[in-house]
Amino acid sequence: AASAASTATTASAPASRRLRGRGGAADTQAMGTDSANGLSKRSAVEAGYFEDPFIAEFASHKRRTPLVNRGYWIRAWTMDRVVRWFVDVVGAQGPSQVLSLGAGFDTTFFRLAAEGALPAELCYFEVDFADTVAQKRALVEAHDNLAALAAGSLGVVARARYAVAPADLREVSELDSALRQLEAPAFDFSLPTLVLAEVSTCYLPSVSSDALLTWAARQLPRSLVAWYEQVEPRDAFGRVMCGHFTSIGSPLLSIPSYPDFDAQIHRHRSCGLAPLHALDMNAMLRDIPIGVRRRVYGLEPFDEYEEWRLTCRHYALFCSQSQQWRQSWGATPPMFSSAPLSADPPAVRSAPGREAVVRACVVCRGVCQRFGHCAALVRNRWAFVFGGNGPDAAGKHGRCATACLVDCKTLTSRAVSVGEAMHASGPVNAACVAVLGGVLILGGRTSPKAAGGSLASTLVSLPAEIPVDGVVEATAAPLTLGPSDAAPTARWRHSAVALAEAPGIVVLFGGRDGDSTFGDAWLLDVEGARWLLLDPQGEECPRARHSHAAVAVPSSTPPSAMDPGRWTPVMLMSGGLDEDEEPLSDAYLLEVQWAMRADVPNIVRWRRLSVSGRICGRFGHSAHIWEHTVFLLGGVSLDAPPGEEAPLEWWQFGPCSGEAEDEEVDVCSACLSISSAGYDGGAGVEPPFFLHGHASVLLPGISLALADAAGVDVDSAARGAREAASLLVLGGGGACFSFGIHVNEATLAIRIPPQVENDLAPHPRIPREVEIVVVDVVDVVLDVVDVVLDVPS
Repeated sequence: AASAASTATTASAPASRRLRGRGGAADTQAMGTDSANGLSKRSAVEAGYFEDPFIAEFASHKRRTPLVNRGYWIRAWTMDRVVRWFVDVVGAQGPSQVLSLGAGFDTTFFRLAAEGALPAELCYFEVDFADTVAQKRALVEAHDNLAALAAGSLGVVARARYAVAPADLREVSELDSALRQLEAPAFDFSLPTLVLAEVSTCYLPSVSSDALLTWAARQLPRSLVAWYEQVEPRDAFGRVMCGHFTSIGSPLLSIPSYPDFDAQIHRHRSCGLAPLHALDMNAMLRDIPIGVRRRVYGLEPFDEYEEWRLTCRHYALFCSQSQQWRQSWGATPPMFSSAPLSADPPAVRSAPGREAVVRACVVCRGVCQRFGHCAALVRNRWAFVFGGNGPDAAGKHGRCATACLVDCKTLTSRAVSVGEAMHASGPVNAACVAVLGGVLILGGRTSPKAAGGSLASTLVSLPAEIPVDGVVEATAAPLTLGPSDAAPTARWRHSAVALAEAPGIVVLFGGRDGDSTFGDAWLLDVEGARWLLLDPQGEECPRARHSHAAVAVPSSTPPSAMDPGRWTPVMLMSGGLDEDEEPLSDAYLLEVQWAMRADVPNIVRWRRLSVSGRICGRFGHSAHIWEHTVFLLGGVSLDAPPGEEAPLEWWQFGPCSGEAEDEEVDVCSACLSISSAGYDGGAGVEPPFFLHGHASVLLPGISLALADAAGVDVDSAARGAREAASLLVLGGGGACFSFGIHVNEATLAIRIPPQVENDLAPHPRIPREVEIVVVDVVDVVLDVVDVVLDVPS
């Protein structure tokens, strides 16, 4: 991730700048074999993601992160799928051609020609800036094998089937003229034509890219258009993505006008084309055979699951056809297994809105700048935070093998010192739980490789009186097991909860190491330092998973009065990723028939929770229970509405709801709307806030500091303390593909129970051709009893 951040500028500038001018310095820097596209594709090829025997002729060597390699693999797979469908189905039936706009140093023609996959009557054309075309021609001529393929001398028919033409794509007339001047081979406007634009037209003003689509619809009456580019600029990841390109002087000029699928589909229709497919890369993943995905997922150590799926959400393929294409071919091309788009345009196109929102307030900044960490509430006041990634005192980013205590009353933080390394295992994606006398840290990783050995377990003992300022002196000691005692294997992205009625008993479930995903459940007696592998009864066991969330279920029956013949829930677990990295949309209860102990056999079972509707599939989230209500916060969901990572979900879980096997619970959900108005008066735009890689704690009652931050008087806070609580969201963030690393600076507070509102302000539709910053000015007062929103027109 750090490598991706440090090379972001040099990596992304070439591909984006080659369309911005005529012969200027920026264009000169952008042209060459060191373009980001070529570098990243070569890195993915050399790591085994896909094959390209010619990429080394056009791109230099530079190793990219596994996340970037995955991104270029799915991009290459997608475009290859489109091209091969056209070649195999259309090209096999007669003369046809491919036109690649902004092709740069793409190798598709040479790969297909070397395989013998190009039909004899198919020609391949590329268009790009004049200097890029000149450099590519020189490279082809300098290599005999490339020159022979371009000339057609290695094919069945010895004739040229490849040509590159110089044109500035901002001027459609220049493109049209350049194509008409080609002679060997000649470009035939009447032939079936596949028009490709692979992340090349998004840097053009939308009026120019619209003109290209209109030109294709009018001048190429038998054309199939495949547009691959970025979408969804309004959520946190999208804002980081757009900010990156803007910071290097290459803004995504079309995305403000066409930010989402509805806008893109309407765009193609308004330009005279009939949309066929609109797929983001998450949908494309479902189209790729599971065997291929498993091979790719196993190529490199990997632990950026949230960022991988967010990257896939922000790149999409849009396929459309000219009016005569359907008349010529009779039916929609079956390129993908997904259903084609409707041929009938919607009656009204409106900006997407969110039906229900819950307000979250920024209450402080700089208290917890980490992601991939864990947190536990201690003594109903202190949030113990351990591990993760984040900046050190000098601002250098890296793993944080340290801990701090966040005072939830004063919203300040102080370091925790133990005089030596706190935890034997790595600090990333560990779990921690509050136990008697302190906090237990379990598992975690350094690099995402196979860990091996037993799970590291460290008990951090905090002083009886925690000082109000300065460093907190604590002690840390690993749990010492007997030489023959069983224990879980080392892992990360697991869950661990201390039972509500027995805080000295901890239940651990799931997780993963560098090779495997786990589905085992363990019980730990902290005082006795003894693990016990649970053996659930029945067949209703959850799938192995990681990146899930779990929370202890308060029981209405004390342990001493538990009925041995009655199942009592002690833990609720939800979501996560399965062994194939697919999000899970389920929830399970772990139930017992007796008070859980490590020195006696335990009668336990899993029971899948029955819900009305469908729980949102998500992973990387956190879970809490307050007043018999379950809350699922944050993470990444493929079911989230546009502009959101994952909605806030909750459902009632009363004293009887967990114990009635046939009971069905109703799931409520709402999007979070983040405001800094209560903290800094609402000046400026709130920076992007990632709701993954975070940690959260549930504070019973409303902290006075939270009330002060929102301008609520103390008397009101005192009155509401018995009726309300708050979720405090600490840290969060991640590596945003090749766009750099983002770490949340703000800390959020969410009132519980949530005050759900109708969404009064849908996502703004940014005016076309205007580069602006949208400032949402809101006046939010976070009250302990209510949330008041005043939105100006």
